[in-house]
Amino acid sequence: MCTPDLKGTQGSFLYYTTDSARAEGAQTGGEVKSFLVENDRYVGAIEGPPLPDGGYATLRFTLAVSGREAILQINDHTVELKENVFSDWVVLSFRLGRKTVSGLCRVCLRSTSPHVGLYISPVNVDPEKPALPIARPILFASWLSRRLGRFGTLGLMEDTWGRNENALDDQRFLDQTYLVHAERERMFFEALDRTREGLCACVFDASDRIQHMFWRYLDERHPSPRENGSSDFASAIPGMYERMDQLIGRIRTKLQTDDLLLVLSDHGFASFRRGINLNTWLKEQGYLVLKEGKTGEADYLRDVDWEKSRAFALGLTGLYVNLKGRESRGIVSDADAKSLKKEIARKLEELRDPETGERTINRVYDASEEYRGLYTSEAPDLIVGYYPGYRVSWDSVTGIMEPHVFSNNVKAWSGDHHVDPELIPGIFFSSERIKTDRPHIRDLAPTVLEAFGVPVPAYMEGSPVL
Repeated sequence: MCTPDLKGTQGSFLYYTTDSARAEGAQTGGEVKSFLVENDRYVGAIEGPPLPDGGYATLRFTLAVSGREAILQINDHTVELKENVFSDWVVLSFRLGRKTVSGLCRVCLRSTSPHVGLYISPVNVDPEKPALPIARPILFASWLSRRLGRFGTLGLMEDTWGRNENALDDQRFLDQTYLVHAERERMFFEALDRTREGLCACVFDASDRIQHMFWRYLDERHPSPRENGSSDFASAIPGMYERMDQLIGRIRTKLQTDDLLLVLSDHGFASFRRGINLNTWLKEQGYLVLKEGKTGEADYLRDVDWEKSRAFALGLTGLYVNLKGRESRGIVSDADAKSLKKEIARKLEELRDPETGERTINRVYDASEEYRGLYTSEAPDLIVGYYPGYRVSWDSVTGIMEPHVFSNNVKAWSGDHHVDPELIPGIFFSSERIKTDRPHIRDLAPTVLEAFGVPVPAYMEGSPVL
């Protein structure tokens, strides 16, 4: 999930345009730039790996547009493009000192009139010549690439931020998602055909990405705009499930009599209509205090007066006590932390949306009561379990405070699963009958171990379900 692109980010798209007004806008998850024009060709540059002294290695490209087609020239490659059709993987070679670093991107000519627009995907690590260790054993990626052809390696290849920022439209995002899915299928069936005995596992994430981006077509109450005001993509999510069902059918045709097939998701899905800025709420309740003259608009809580603040939120569902001895400027003692957590949890569970009157948070979990093991100290102090329709707001994730606690989510990313898992559980299918009505994701590992006749370690949570 977290394999970076060649720049070292979680995926940074690039969009070149002749529309100078659009190129001036701030973007999240990528950049929008203006073309230069030289000899009737559009000129730009793609950034690759970081340079030792700062900045990035770059590759210059030119684009010659003719009607609704174009010719892209980069390195020694000539790529023919048609409007709104993704290219195959383009191999990029960046000079980094005496070394050459290889990357991959896909390109899509998004428009030719009235403005020229060119989308360039995040630059993936080339699996055939990986600049970073992306597989185990380390040569597996190179072997697979030579056998099946090059494939994307970015942890989240479906460019959700490119869609949020309108570098892609709904159809192009769907096209990109199914290109990724087709690669994943080829890799899985290659592995399955070679597995005579043992375990073969694969993650298919098209279901996650499509529900994130197309839920607004299923929820009439969702404030995010539908593309062109239409309902053309109302079938995107049901259609995805049909394709996944067909995939399971194809897998079953390859199974032997004594083979076991398990299919599961680690979460369900729900609408994400309204965001809640937890830090704004904490400030209003007196748990978080700003430095004098500050507004809270600085990211990563840089406006916070830590000498006066007792709690803060960061990330998608986590809330933390400003604990003395753990945080660098903590003020809450261990003796007071427990009662403070209970007080905050009780108030959050009573929080209602002033616009609808609905409850917004089903339950706030105390991590010390939920988690066990060596890494419990790494968890937030409280985990917020939202009701469907609600989630932490986009700004709250990075510690930015907004004027109001509640805000409409108007991004294409309109469905989410950062909701109380009791309300949106995942699914579990088995080709053999299971002995419980409520299987848990913790049961998967013990079930697989028992199926192979391997004793389940005493420290492992969960139980075999077969």
